[in-house]
Amino acid sequence: RWPGPIIAALYIKDASKDEPRVDRLEKMLKAIGRTNYRFILVFPADSSLYPANLLRNLALEPVLTTMVFLLDIDLIPDIGFYPYVKAEYSRLLELSDTHVFTIPAFQGIGSAVGVEAEFPVDKEDLMQMVKDKKVKPILSGEKEFWEAFK
Repeated sequence: RWPGPIIAALYIKDASKDEPRVDRLEKMLKAIGRTNYRFILVFPADSSLYPANLLRNLALEPVLTTMVFLLDIDLIPDIGFYPYVKAEYSRLLELSDTHVFTIPAFQGIGSAVGVEAEFPVDKEDLMQMVKDKKVKPILSGEKEFWEAFK
């Protein structure tokens, strides 16, 4: 869904289980001719902690581009977003001196959770799915925020 360059910091909690998964993912990417990615493996000193800030900073460190689309693993970009950014790059870059861009995020409800065939294909489809209560804005419920964000 994202043909552009990717740098991913991967949290490796259990090397014996997780490293083979990373190897398989790399093998799959190479099989489809994908070469514009880089994985940074992070092995925690304390596996009870999840170092979100460290992972983000490690992923940003090797970036050479003027714009970055930063997202967590559970956010899936619209299939047309990368071509849109490429087509509008000059305008977006010009605006970036005075603007911060936010991307609306939605989460599936019930059977729409995690099933790519159920993802909306355009804005009209998304609005219909909101109306049908198949998706909603992410973290939009009263009890959906983590205590740390209150």
